[in-house]
Amino acid sequence: MATTNSSPPVGIPKEFEHLRRKVHSLSGLDLGAYKQQQMQRRLRAFCQRHGFRDFIALAQTLEDPVKLEEFKVYVTINVSEFFRNPQRFEELTNAVLPELPAGALRVWSAGCANGAEPYTLAILLRRARPGLYHTIVATDIDGPSLKRAQHGVYNADDVRSVPKDILDGEFSCADEKYTLRPTVRRMVTFKQHDLLNDPYPQNMDIVVCRNVVIYFSEEVRNRLFSGFRSALRTRGFLFVGSTETLFNPEQFGFKQFRPFFYRAI
Repeated sequence: MATTNSSPPVGIPKEFEHLRRKVHSLSGLDLGAYKQQQMQRRLRAFCQRHGFRDFIALAQTLEDPVKLEEFKVYVTINVSEFFRNPQRFEELTNAVLPELPAGALRVWSAGCANGAEPYTLAILLRRARPGLYHTIVATDIDGPSLKRAQHGVYNADDVRSVPKDILDGEFSCADEKYTLRPTVRRMVTFKQHDLLNDPYPQNMDIVVCRNVVIYFSEEVRNRLFSGFRSALRTRGFLFVGSTETLFNPEQFGFKQFRPFFYRAI
């Protein structure tokens, strides 16, 4: 690791480079992998909210593990919800699943945040292909979010987009809390995972990574798309977010199947 006295890369403010190196040394998280203007705006907002005069002052507080975890949660933008963009999940059920081999499926939900997305997938698979032991691996860099996800307990706002028949059939409700039934929770395994540094799971039928790669630089996005292809079986599917598009998907080993769905070739 270079010292913080060396010159930062061209165009990168020296105080930001100091913070980047500090964060990387403490947590392995590389702020340089993100879109730089966007990331620096978010960090200035974080400094203003918490009363730090600059990035140097912020970096000094991150030796505290509690402060570091709070910082990581903010930076990694953990936002998710059940049945986000419901039309996409209809396409997954009606167009994508029939293209996959019959039987149990292996799915990776990358950047799963509070677990809403992998549980949505579990509900859909359980209903589309009942009686099978589907495997859903749900990963995120944020440990506290994963712990919450494992419990499968949500408030009314979290489940506002869940259709009523699914809410009644797949959740139990008590004290204004909605808890997923064990038949759904058992399908999902949560693991802490860093998309930028950790090995990817293999032999997947579907990889779902929605509204995650948009925050990264083009170089990092390209690396992630190549990694997702390596995680998939041939003719498996990558499912991305409604603001994400693979330009020239063939360079990563994909062919577009439908908007936001890409088939491994």
